[in-house]
Amino acid sequence: MTASYARDSGSVELPVTVPDTITTWETEAFCVSSVGLGLAPPVQLTVFQPFFLELSLPYSIIRGEVFELKATVFNYLSKCIMVL
Repeated sequence: MTASYARDSGSVELPVTVPDTITTWETEAFCVSSVGLGLAPPVQLTVFQPFFLELSLPYSIIRGEVFELKATVFNYLSKCIMVL
């Protein structure tokens, strides 16, 4: 749990690093001040990369062995892009 101090506007920015997977979190927050306790409503945060590549590799490979390398391209952008 991270302790932070709010600005005069009552807002706080918390920079965090998130995983590269499509994930949704639900967050809740509360604050304590000299006049009492405040509770924020739950908020959902969805993160994802708009364009990424996923490689599926075998568990192990022997040198000289022929194997299948499956590459899946995910494009959530609003337009097509060139993949080389």
